[in-house]
Formats: sequence, C-alpha cells, structure tokens
Amino acid sequence: MKSVLITGCSSGIGLCLAKGLKQKGYQVFATARGDIDVEKLKNLGLDAYQLDLSSSVSIQRAMSHVYEHYSNFLAVVITIKSKISE
Repeated sequence: MKSVLITGCSSGIGLCLAKGLKQKGYQVFATARGDIDVEKLKNLGLDAYQLDLSSSVSIQRAMSHVYEHYSNFLAVVITIKSKISE
C-alpha cells in the first residue's frame, strides 16, 4: 500500500486530498496544527497527527509517530500552506 503524509488537513485542499486518497486506497497520514482538528480527522477515519511545520520538535514528534506505526517509506509528502506570510 502506498503511503502519503499531507500537512494542512484541517480544511480545504488538504482535507479534500486526505479523504480522496484514503478512498483510493492510500495509507494517509493527515496532519494539522490544532488538537481539535486532529480529533476531527481521526473521527473521519484518518490516521491523524499534530504537526506544526514551524517547530522542529513538532516535526520530529509527528514523524516518529508515523514511522512507529508504518515502517515502510512514505511514497509522497504533500505540504499545504494555508496562509502566506507577508
């Protein structure tokens, strides 16, 4: 089974991609910054993790969880940025 990690899954394109790829048979690791959003993703049946790309600790923690539960390599990593910094 191919696996994909998607950031920014709390809404919009990230959420749509996560749901669509899961439906197509991918192992989807959906991430979001907020705990409430992570719970929402889990309630949708997705493997969901808290991930804040501005924090190296958060990145390390999320990747540790992914590799703990899925020992194969990730086929794809998709990063969705919800806000553009000025």
